[in-house]
Amino acid sequence: MGAIIRTAECVGATAVLIPKRHNAPINATVAKTSAGAVEQIPLVQVGNVTQTIKQLAKTRVLGSWCSYGW
Repeated sequence: MGAIIRTAECVGATAVLIPKRHNAPINATVAKTSAGAVEQIPLVQVGNVTQTIKQLAKTRVLGSWCSYGW
């Protein structure tokens, strides 16, 4: 999880969507692995990641690059 958060921050993502259930806990190990990115990028817990991405794509919040794949 820390590596994913670190990568998202490095490529310029504005946030990371995390499911409310069945995910790795955000703890000290994740913070260390993220190399501090946990402090720089918002982590947003959502009920269903797929539905949230589809909703954001429909409203063009994610931009055209995402709406093509969904």
